[in-house]
Amino acid sequence: MPVGEVSPVEGDQDNERLKLCSARQYTLASMNEKVDLRNDDAWLFAYGSLVDPDSCERTVGKALHAPIPVMALGLRRGWTALSDNSQDGRYVCDTCGGLPQLTLSVGIWLEASSHCAGVLVWVGADKWDALDERETGYERVRLSADALGDPRGMRGAGVWTYLGVPPRAEWPEGTIISASYVARLATAFNALGSPFHESYQGELLPSSVPVQQTKLVLPADRAQARTHPPCRCRI
Repeated sequence: MPVGEVSPVEGDQDNERLKLCSARQYTLASMNEKVDLRNDDAWLFAYGSLVDPDSCERTVGKALHAPIPVMALGLRRGWTALSDNSQDGRYVCDTCGGLPQLTLSVGIWLEASSHCAGVLVWVGADKWDALDERETGYERVRLSADALGDPRGMRGAGVWTYLGVPPRAEWPEGTIISASYVARLATAFNALGSPFHESYQGELLPSSVPVQQTKLVLPADRAQARTHPPCRCRI
């Protein structure tokens, strides 16, 4: 998986923080030929299902430090992450038990004038490989503390997040959004309170993609789930 670092380029130091920390003043630089920071304890900026404590714990274990709600500048969240569920086996249809072909979930991308609500989650050095596997299809990048407002409690550690791509104009036939995924995000952001809940609620679901009742398949059961026939409920 590509690994990069987001770092501010030189600019007018008198600019307001939003402009200083905007996406246009960041660069993505490859870390592959430098130190492998995946071996360090560090923070993860979580903005999707990893905001849900139970979902996060299944991948990174029990939290050693309390999550820190933050608003990241220069990032925008939307329904942009397309996954091949027939290969992943992550969701099965609640009605027929079959596999929806494609699923859409949230991702983030760089956008100068935007901000994105989420939480900082403490991740031990031995958990990054599991996170990288979970976030296949995203690019792990390093965030500047300035982009996060330099919140208290960070203990001087670095911050990583998983970067996606901007949304497409159209989504392939057979794409669905899991209703249980939507509910999990809503519950997680409701628990954060204001202004994080309002920020998430302002991001609308794409009208062209149906929301379907599904069951989340735990990783240990996904090999068996991949043997299920395709879901035919929306054909």
